[in-house]
Amino acid sequence: MREDVGETCGFGRLAATARGNRVGKLIEGRRAAFLGDSGARNAYGGFVAATSDAWSDVSLTTKDGEKHRDWAHDLVGGAKATFTWAPYASDVVDALDAYGERDAPDLIVISTALWHVLHDESVSRYKTTMAALGARVRTIEAAHPKVVIVWIDAALVIRDKLVAEDKRVKFTDTNLARYAKIRDDQKSTRIVLPAGPAVRVRAREITALCGAECSVDGVHYRPVVYDAVAQIILNIARSRWR
Repeated sequence: MREDVGETCGFGRLAATARGNRVGKLIEGRRAAFLGDSGARNAYGGFVAATSDAWSDVSLTTKDGEKHRDWAHDLVGGAKATFTWAPYASDVVDALDAYGERDAPDLIVISTALWHVLHDESVSRYKTTMAALGARVRTIEAAHPKVVIVWIDAALVIRDKLVAEDKRVKFTDTNLARYAKIRDDQKSTRIVLPAGPAVRVRAREITALCGAECSVDGVHYRPVVYDAVAQIILNIARSRWR
């Protein structure tokens, strides 16, 4: 991991190299599934980079620039990681249903919100699908007590850097707060701790600390941010699997 990660976040990387194989031992033979929007995809890129034989940037775009697609990578120790493009909460539920009750991955990382704000605009529908998602992850945890489930918050939106007019109109603090409130609803959605099983990674706070200069387009950030998110996910897994 690049040196600026330590400067920004105050910690060092967990290495997956031959001389520092802590990550290799941690994830050996395990499966990691990232599901959701670009927040999950970028975290997946950071995770794959940190769990490959040698650290390197991971490009998740095709030659024609297509980003909204699925990916799969082999990791150290025979581990495997997949990313499923599932921008809506209902898409994540469908993707989890496809695993079946007894075939869930060891690590599940989810991020979904901004597409609802941008393309759906129905807060009530988001609440309903998030409740279904909460029920699904609780079922998975009941069947697989050692599963690690992580929820990644949406990154801080830098309005001054937004280019598309629809994003400038819809990505307001008020709109984003309405959807964040549903995520934190411990009575109905019950996804994140303490009511749900998912450990929350506070990407909004991480991106805010990195600063506006870290944002590429007002929504997405430089790779260093997702490298840090990946390291947090690895530390969450280490705390559960040790």
